[in-house]
Amino acid sequence: EFVNVYASEGKPVIITGLQPFKNPLTMERLVQVCGSVPVELKRKIETDEWGGLGDVPKEYSEMTMSEFLRDIQQGGPARQYYLHDFSIPSHCPELMGEFPHHEFLMPKYFAGD
Repeated sequence: EFVNVYASEGKPVIITGLQPFKNPLTMERLVQVCGSVPVELKRKIETDEWGGLGDVPKEYSEMTMSEFLRDIQQGGPARQYYLHDFSIPSHCPELMGEFPHHEFLMPKYFAGD
């Protein structure tokens, strides 16, 4: 039904209640498991380039996951930036568990993506 009604028609959807990780993916868990991982942040800019994202100020260009999340939780300036191209399998595979990744269940909506 999803493919016929939404995907093939190109209709946008909001999927709620999705929990692909056995352990809930909370900020605390991200800090615990991926806290020391460097993150790439971007900011929204006026441009004709795809995505409309640009570089952040230098003091935010070399943050770790824990520094970024702490700044967000404290209402800091990092709230205006985006975590860019953070592939969990590439940057923090521990979130998925040991191969064959028993901590992660690919939602059926994305299994062929």
